[in-house]
Amino acid sequence: MRGPAHPHRDPGPKAGEILVRALGRLLDTYGTRGNANFGDVGLVVRDGRLEPFSGACSLVFRTPPGLSPEELLRQVSATLGEGIDVVPVYDVPAVMVPRGSACVRALTRAIRLEGLRPVHKLKTGTSDMNTLSRSWQVPMATYGPGDCHQDHTDTEHILVQEYLDGIRILRTALRELDNSLREAAS
Repeated sequence: MRGPAHPHRDPGPKAGEILVRALGRLLDTYGTRGNANFGDVGLVVRDGRLEPFSGACSLVFRTPPGLSPEELLRQVSATLGEGIDVVPVYDVPAVMVPRGSACVRALTRAIRLEGLRPVHKLKTGTSDMNTLSRSWQVPMATYGPGDCHQDHTDTEHILVQEYLDGIRILRTALRELDNSLREAAS
């Protein structure tokens, strides 16, 4: 984005000011609701550079199921308005796995066999599964030990026992999945 050539002589808004106003419109439109609700667009402002002549920022959007990256780009461009260029870097599709899928059933059974109580979560962020689902046409699910409320925080950690339980659960789940896929194929 380019601003006025002589920012101190030109009484109009400077590039950085235009960008700040545009970001305000994005926050008004998307705010933090999408970070709490999987059905809405999530928005994170990663970084920015605000100068009188030009400004730039990096934004991360979490696209919910049913909204294409092209439609999101159209909506964001319309919200930002004229004079703001939007350049997408990459997109990662949202992935939802039904609880009745082979992987989820195998993981649930494995967790129960370890004497633990499975807890199903709708994760609103991305994982390797989001990227791999584009090219791998295999059953998938995301699993991990620890407290998901601590994910990506300064207090994130898992206990050694949770780690060891997780290894056993994954081994058992893979055996369960292998057996169920063999049965389905025969």
